[in-house]
Amino acid sequence: MTKMPQLPGQGEAIVEREAARNLNDTQGLSALGQIELWAARWLMQPRTAGFICLLILCVFAVAGLWPFVPIANQVSWIESRAGLRFGANGVAYSTGALTGEAGGACTIEIWVVPSEADGTSTLLSFYGPDGGQGIALQRSENTFRIDRETGGRRKVMYFPAKALYEQRPVFLTLVHGSSESSVYVDGVEVWRSDLLRAAPGDCAGGLGVGHPAKGRSSWKGEIWGLAIYGRELGPEEVQGSYMAWQSDGRPREEVTGKPKILYLFNEGEGDRIRDHGSAGLDLTIPPHYQDIRRSWFQPPPELEYWTAGTIEDIFVNIAGFVPFGAALCAFLSARLRLIWAGLAAVAGGLAVSLTIEYLQVFLPTRDSDVTDLITNTLGTALGVGLLFFWRRRLFRMGVGTGAR
Repeated sequence: MTKMPQLPGQGEAIVEREAARNLNDTQGLSALGQIELWAARWLMQPRTAGFICLLILCVFAVAGLWPFVPIANQVSWIESRAGLRFGANGVAYSTGALTGEAGGACTIEIWVVPSEADGTSTLLSFYGPDGGQGIALQRSENTFRIDRETGGRRKVMYFPAKALYEQRPVFLTLVHGSSESSVYVDGVEVWRSDLLRAAPGDCAGGLGVGHPAKGRSSWKGEIWGLAIYGRELGPEEVQGSYMAWQSDGRPREEVTGKPKILYLFNEGEGDRIRDHGSAGLDLTIPPHYQDIRRSWFQPPPELEYWTAGTIEDIFVNIAGFVPFGAALCAFLSARLRLIWAGLAAVAGGLAVSLTIEYLQVFLPTRDSDVTDLITNTLGTALGVGLLFFWRRRLFRMGVGTGAR
């Protein structure tokens, strides 16, 4: 008898039908194999797989977009003295922009009381109209960090700063010069380096206090005073200014000259902080917590700036989308061939991640970045691959034939 030739793809269809038939046959399987077979039979049902997909999407919505309503700006006036208290989600920002010096040199004085050390928090940051970032002063884990972005390239300097973890008043001074930069704590120099030099735009543009120009790392603690000069202060001027702040609660013009920006935080009420310097750049306290600038799909950080938190986020994002990829592929395989169902599931994971990252642009408590988009899609693809492997394993076990 002549054997009819198989049409293209017919062999694959026969294999899939045979595998589906075998899923209903438990003869000859061990107890563990029968449990595995029951789980496969349950997951491969379109209604079950669809329900799992819907459940996972609800989890994604809560985890990625909560809270769904605006939250209060956690900035309040200190009752017992002049100053502002910042909570976990607090921000104040300038109503205009500061004109920097041609070379970018400046001196920043800030009087703070840190709260508990928890991750990265930003004291202040400059930002430009093009979305670029000037100087940002941050506390990161067990170090003090000076973050600067120039011409699209980022430069970060770290150095130990034990004083920022003692939860006591600390007076920080950054002298940012054309040949080198130095940091003083309570009038005493603690760090100096010629690897960080002033560049145009470093101390210019809009000013954010207690919040970065990009991302989400609010300062937690108190700020008692802030002054910015358009030049480098010498060591004696730094020491003299520190003593003036301690005795008078403000700098003395006969010691340092008039600063360009001076915030004494002595209003005690209201949503506006007056600038007593020459620039006249007042700060505003918005009623709701918000980003200073919306960040659209931030690029992945350079490897040298990866932290333990960065690696943890990558693994969490991948692991979170693995079950979604497997469930979506199982749901689609009832209507499509397995290979096409897998490709469609990966595209679905990309679409879900893209939607979440887009919506996070408008949420101040969330970060929208390309890293999440890549890792979520990778997690979906891994889930599809695991489902492929599982189905092939069940078929090779010889379900219904007595083989193991």
